[in-house]
Amino acid sequence: MKGCLGEDTAGWLNAHGWVTKVHHLTDVAESYGRPTPSKSLSGFLTAIRKA
Repeated sequence: MKGCLGEDTAGWLNAHGWVTKVHHLTDVAESYGRPTPSKSLSGFLTAIRKA
């Protein structure tokens, strides 16, 4: 699967000093005025390194 980081990527990053946020694909699509994909389980993960 292309782009797949794994099921617990956010957990691993959080444990190693990052603050993560998951952005579901339907929410991202709606924010850009795009049609929402049906039954999509994918999305985006953003991470910010704690100072």
